Amino acid sequence: MKGSVGASRLRAEGRAASRPRPNKPALRACAFGSRRQPGTLAEKQYVVSQQRGHAMRLQKSRALAEATSEEADVKAGKKAFPFTRVVGQEDMKLGLLLNVIDQRIGGLLVMGDRGTGKSVVVRAVIDLLPEIDIVQNDSFNSSPTDKRLMSKEVRDLVKSGEELKTRRAKTPLVELPLGATEDRVCGTLDVEQALQQGSKAFSPGLLAKANRGILYIDEVNLLDDSLVDVVLDAAAGGINTVEREGISITHPASFIMIGTGNPDEGELSPQLLDRF
Repeated sequence: MKGSVGASRLRAEGRAASRPRPNKPALRACAFGSRRQPGTLAEKQYVVSQQRGHAMRLQKSRALAEATSEEADVKAGKKAFPFTRVVGQEDMKLGLLLNVIDQRIGGLLVMGDRGTGKSVVVRAVIDLLPEIDIVQNDSFNSSPTDKRLMSKEVRDLVKSGEELKTRRAKTPLVELPLGATEDRVCGTLDVEQALQQGSKAFSPGLLAKANRGILYIDEVNLLDDSLVDVVLDAAAGGINTVEREGISITHPASFIMIGTGNPDEGELSPQLLDRF
């Protein structure tokens, strides 16, 4: 009796083992990459799912490789597209060249459709500019000779008769993102130093980094009105005044303002229309 039960159980297990699994149909020689064409509907569905998975993995690997390559180019300091190789857009190139020659022109506003090379030309013009002398360990790109372009700390050093240590640096090109906050643009209290040392210190913003360089705003017609007012005030006066948590800082902010935008995405604010 026990032997017959054991034999029947073995036969049942054998039949169950020979049955194909519902999630993975028995394809025999028609697995992914096989020359044999799938016959049943289950086999075809399985092959299609395998092909889709392979395509998704390949796409992810390519995207990862491109991102890694772009990051390596940025770290290596790869130059932008050469300015002289840009074909056409003569009016835009002329406007950029005139502004870098004479900053008193007041900036440049370029409106055009996507794919017309606006940002490419702006990023390329910075390679045409010579290096500038700046004071070492200064966050405002202070000039060692022009008092109008010196921070308060550098002016105090000059008054005390100390010799300024300088270094050569590339003309800064600072891009203002659309999602930036007012503190990010103007500067704010250095929270890390306040917590660690218990002292109040100023953390410079994008306007300080753009001093003696170019401030580039892509999609300028989508920029928040409050940021537009801040940038235009600094561009008009050449200085930026920040008052945060008992700290009052005034630093030079002399830059060339360049804005680009797509007219199909929105109209310019009244402040920008008055400026340009």
